[in-house]
Amino acid sequence: MDPSTQVSSLYGPGAFFGWLCTILSVAISWTFNRHQKGQDTIDNDLIAALLFPSIAAINFQYDFWSGQKVDVAWLITVEATSAVRIWYLLFGHFLAHWISRIRCWKRSTCIYFVLVLCYLPDFYVLVWSDPGSSWLRTGAVESVIREHVSQLMFQAMSHSMLCLASFVGYVALPFFYRIRFRGRTASQDVAIGIVSLVMGHLSAVAMRVYFVFYNFYPSPFSWMDRSILQLLSIPQSGHSLKDLDQAVALSAGLLTLMLSIKHTIASRRSQKPLEEVVPER
Repeated sequence: MDPSTQVSSLYGPGAFFGWLCTILSVAISWTFNRHQKGQDTIDNDLIAALLFPSIAAINFQYDFWSGQKVDVAWLITVEATSAVRIWYLLFGHFLAHWISRIRCWKRSTCIYFVLVLCYLPDFYVLVWSDPGSSWLRTGAVESVIREHVSQLMFQAMSHSMLCLASFVGYVALPFFYRIRFRGRTASQDVAIGIVSLVMGHLSAVAMRVYFVFYNFYPSPFSWMDRSILQLLSIPQSGHSLKDLDQAVALSAGLLTLMLSIKHTIASRRSQKPLEEVVPER
């Protein structure tokens, strides 16, 4: 029996890529839709975008601490839930940055809550890394580390790119622009950039602790025999897009994305010029 068939259909390809479409639709609405980007409301798209990684993070932690037998089926399930968590950590920061700049506190609270929920597994070893504990060396932590090096590498690389993009976009450019041309500092942009840099580097420190604590230094070629989907941390399961539930989930995500693009285009076309809105005196 194929162990991947024991993974829930919730982490199938249709559900995963449909969720990515939902994340993209939220980003488009908040960035380009003139009717949505200034509102501090929680709509159905945001709920769908946050619910999936929340379930994956809770499922990961339950499997991680439940004391189940570490076998192939268990590792595949943990890898699938962790992949969703890692992808949300990649996209969630950009959503949080944009919302923090326009002070939408309801949306910011929801996004940061899920970010913390997804960050928790990265700091388990930092908190419970007791050298005298034999459980950590023989249990689930070491199994996940040794079996899924490519996923940890993808997370480390994604956080490195996030730190670089955050520094350039939220610290370097605004600071230079306002100092050079306006003569004042960008305190809010600097604060947001510093928070992102701290979170990203803490995650990188956690990855380093994993390797040092277990005396495990993976070679760059030790995971090159994996497929491109595994290298990109796409959840692996025994389900396919030919399954009805996966096709429906993917269709729902694509429909959400198309409606978001349609509403964004309509909002920009319906926006009247300033001289037509302000009456003449």
